[in-house]
Amino acid sequence: MKRAMLSMLVLFLVIPLITGCGASSSSPTPSDPSVKSYNLQAESGGFAFGLFQQVASDGYEDNIVLSPLSAKLALAMTYNGAVGGTKDAMAKVLDLEGMSLEEANQQLGNLMTSLQQADEEMLLEIANSLWADDSDGYELRQDFVERCREWYDAEVANLDFSDPEAADTINAWVKEKTHDKIEKIVDSLSPEIALILINAVYFNGKWQTQFDAALTEGGDFYLLDGGTATVPLMHQSGEYSYYEDENFQAVSLPYGEGRMSMYVILPREGWDYGEFLSTLNETNWE
Repeated sequence: MKRAMLSMLVLFLVIPLITGCGASSSSPTPSDPSVKSYNLQAESGGFAFGLFQQVASDGYEDNIVLSPLSAKLALAMTYNGAVGGTKDAMAKVLDLEGMSLEEANQQLGNLMTSLQQADEEMLLEIANSLWADDSDGYELRQDFVERCREWYDAEVANLDFSDPEAADTINAWVKEKTHDKIEKIVDSLSPEIALILINAVYFNGKWQTQFDAALTEGGDFYLLDGGTATVPLMHQSGEYSYYEDENFQAVSLPYGEGRMSMYVILPREGWDYGEFLSTLNETNWE
């Protein structure tokens, strides 16, 4: 199974990130033995479900693929340049309150590393990049650039956003990092944009128990409007983590060594879809 997800954050006002010069900051390296491992269990909730609920509230007529991790990493890089009330608000949204900037970067850097090294049976790649407009002589502060490179392994480059080829450069990076799954993320660049931050996640995982292609057959998929569509359905029998109640059924389909899974949730017939989505929150997930 292959999926590529990408999130782009465009900053129209990035004054704290841009200056003529900046002193380099010193902080522990990602290999610092004092850095504690990332608490993935604690991270499973607030920001991810909050973002999901916000997106779901805008409508669900179309299929949506959402990567909260991508959004969080892109915003976390931005957080390294925030000050004052903006920094406080971002810390609250990103569940980083009570942490120093160094601690937040350490934990998120460890998260990236642990996810990409989780399972030899899976390929999970996380890539970050920052693209700054240099047409007006803007220059990113060096301490900001160094933190993004050190903790988020970010590629940092200057482009002339007024040059039509600038968009091609960004699209080529996206295509490479998603293994050709996403070929274009921008058509052109606006002169009002000063900085673009991009996160790309590529995942290629093998099922722990492979599906037999010979058992795939056409079946009905039920649409929100009451209609049906005939689609190829995979079939599998075995022991899986499973849950059901009066509202829905759920199953966990593990990949590789079982450290990552796909969770499939099926609302009961007759449930209002919007009402069901509203129940998907941190408390119910736990």
